[in-house]
Amino acid sequence: MRHTQCLFYALDQWHQDGGYLMLRRSAHWCIPHVLHMSADGVLTHFTPDADLVHPVASLFGFDGNVRTQDATAARPMGMLCMGAGTVLLVLLGTVWVARTGVRLLYRPWMRLMVCLMPWHQPWVDRAAWSVLMRQYFLLARVQYRHSLEVI
Repeated sequence: MRHTQCLFYALDQWHQDGGYLMLRRSAHWCIPHVLHMSADGVLTHFTPDADLVHPVASLFGFDGNVRTQDATAARPMGMLCMGAGTVLLVLLGTVWVARTGVRLLYRPWMRLMVCLMPWHQPWVDRAAWSVLMRQYFLLARVQYRHSLEVI
């Protein structure tokens, strides 16, 4: 999976492998940087390849790599940065949940649709499928009426 920012990477890892989320001040600007620590103590995080020209653009994603060490000194955060960072983490976390939920629901839904509507497949004869479905529903209706007469 391609990651676009540190929060999405850390949430993906947390969702798949468990472990812990860690926060520290970003080296590029004053909002939190999110790191993931696995259950066995391996620290990983997604960081940009080069210094960001416009750090605000990191909210929309950047090219980067997963690193296993955190060599940057963690500086203290001011209250304003903590407040802004909390709001950003909540908003972007909500985006991650929505995006991941759609992906998780999309796959089974599409499998179900392929089963229910196989005429989208090139090998299915659409006319024959329509006749088969018409006969199936006619039989189901007859069986339902018969069950009402028996009662």
